[in-house]
Amino acid sequence: MVGIDAEGLKGNPVPVSSTPRPDFQLQSPNDCFVEVSTLNVSDKDKKNFERGESVSLDHAETIRRIIGKITEEKKRQLMYAAAERKPCVLAFFDYTTWSGFATLFYRTLGEFLLGRQLGFKIFPAELSAIVYLERRVLPDGRIALSRNRSAAYYNPLALYHLQPGSFSMLDQSWSQLVSTNGAMTRPLDLPMMLLMPKQDSERQLHID
Repeated sequence: MVGIDAEGLKGNPVPVSSTPRPDFQLQSPNDCFVEVSTLNVSDKDKKNFERGESVSLDHAETIRRIIGKITEEKKRQLMYAAAERKPCVLAFFDYTTWSGFATLFYRTLGEFLLGRQLGFKIFPAELSAIVYLERRVLPDGRIALSRNRSAAYYNPLALYHLQPGSFSMLDQSWSQLVSTNGAMTRPLDLPMMLLMPKQDSERQLHID
């Protein structure tokens, strides 16, 4: 189990049930639920490896996989949090082929979610935030989290909003929306806000 009592985050596992529930409930810095998921090496990449072929860098495919997980696999976990009237965060650990190669995927994901197309609008309103976590392999083979290439993105359309700043150990992105004739839009003159972490270093991921 991944340790949750670190960097000011304190929480406990959600009791196991016959119906899908999020993995954790945080008490600090905010009362919210967290569902943990992984992005593993794709079947396509595995087949290319078996054939001795190269694997192309495809950020769009990784985003499509994230969309599928949120809209198909994790809906009931999100609904559980909403029934409890609390925010819900999806945390993605990226173990794909190109994870750890400093491809700056976190920037592409942020632009998709909070840029002009506002990708968050295709997700359920029960989703309050996405936390993207990219790995770094240390020289001795241990796995660490790259703080420089991980980020938290807050959904401006969420049913239950999570306060920006909740994940201060990572880069954080959010967007302010305004109402124009009944439609919610992001002003063209209002840039996506970015809060950089206090320290520019790598954070080790401890796994029990």
